[in-house]
Amino acid sequence: MTRFEKQLRQWFPAGEFWGTPVYTGKTMLSRFDENLLVKVSFVSTKISQHYDALRVKILNRIEGEVDSETFRFEDIIGKLRMRNGELTEPHIWDSGEVEWYGGSPSVSQHAMISNEVQGYG
Repeated sequence: MTRFEKQLRQWFPAGEFWGTPVYTGKTMLSRFDENLLVKVSFVSTKISQHYDALRVKILNRIEGEVDSETFRFEDIIGKLRMRNGELTEPHIWDSGEVEWYGGSPSVSQHAMISNEVQGYG
């Protein structure tokens, strides 16, 4: 299981909001209702390999994309304070080792991200 999958599982546990999700790579896919699916993916909005947002798509199984929204971590939780005291935009950095750059968000910040994205649906 990748770091991305672990993070998606933490934010969107099976059966808690969108039914039974499937996690693969940087994406989670779950049934929203009988005809709609929700797809949540890590995306880079500025710099390659700096995953600073989640893109949520609502998909109709027959007609395709119904709506989408991009949730930037910085817009939800602000900047992160790194161990050296500097502030940075929150992102997961894929530099061969996949991890939060400068330190992981706090438990309450993780909850803010999860709640914001789940509120979209």
